[in-house]
Amino acid sequence: MNVGWDKMTEKLDGKRVGVALAAVAGSADLACAAAYALAPGATVAFFGNIFHGLELADIANAQVTLAGIAAGFVEITLVAFVLGWLFAAVYNRLPEASQ
Repeated sequence: MNVGWDKMTEKLDGKRVGVALAAVAGSADLACAAAYALAPGATVAFFGNIFHGLELADIANAQVTLAGIAAGFVEITLVAFVLGWLFAAVYNRLPEASQ
C-alpha cells in the first residue's frame, strides 16, 4: 500500500507552506476571537485548562475591540507565514534519508 511516503523527499515550497500555515493560524485566531466575544468565561476557562499554572481569568481583558482583533489577526498571520517559510527552508536543507 503506497501512502505517499516516497514523496517525502520532495522539496517544500516555502511560500506555499507559509501561506497554508498563515491561513490556519488566522482562522484559529478569528475563531478564538469569536468564541471570546460569544462566551468569554467559557473561553477563558478552556484556555486556562491548556495553559497549566496560569490563571487567565486574572489577566483576561474584557475590552475586545475590532481594531485589536484586526491587529492580532495581522500579527498572527505574519508570524505564521514566516514560521511556515522557515520550516520549509529547514526541511529542504535536511539530508535525504537513505533507503
